[in-house]
Amino acid sequence: MGGWRAVGRFAAWATATALSAGLVWLGLQPVLRTAVPDRVEVETGAALRDAGDGVTAPPTPTPPVPVTPSTGTGSPGPATPTPTGPGTPTPRPSGSRSPEPTVVRTTAPAATVDGWTVITEGDGSTSYLRQFDVPGGTTTIRMTPGRVHLVSATPRPGYTMDTLQGQPDRLVVRFWTSDRIHTVDAIWWNDRPYAEVSDNA
Repeated sequence: MGGWRAVGRFAAWATATALSAGLVWLGLQPVLRTAVPDRVEVETGAALRDAGDGVTAPPTPTPPVPVTPSTGTGSPGPATPTPTGPGTPTPRPSGSRSPEPTVVRTTAPAATVDGWTVITEGDGSTSYLRQFDVPGGTTTIRMTPGRVHLVSATPRPGYTMDTLQGQPDRLVVRFWTSDRIHTVDAIWWNDRPYAEVSDNA
């Protein structure tokens, strides 16, 4: 009998303990709800939009539209640069003119024969020209084969000028004063022009 009494006391004690623990747990529920935050539920963007609670998902970026050059009558597409290289000429704007090349004309020195300048005439013949400057004045004489021509003669102040030509192939030009004579004697001689200048007191 004593054993059954001990078992009964233990069962009564265990029941009372379990009941007390359950009452304590029920009493702590409000405190636990306040201290522990509610469970966070993960919702998708579609669910947020369906809920209509004012939350807007960020817009999806639109991919850029590639620009294609127009081949019709509309606005032309971007210009394609023209490759340039050593063998490719560089285009110039319309209306511009390239500078004209500078042409340098050189004149060959005139040929001379004994101080006479050789001149080729329009008909292909050759003549000889020479200017003489003497104290009494200045004279220019031209010669062709077998003939002497006076081009000009200018005396200096105080001098008088005269010419003597007894034959076609000889001409004498004189600049003189009362006490001085300067003479230019030109002659076609030995198939070439010749002249002699003298000063006589």
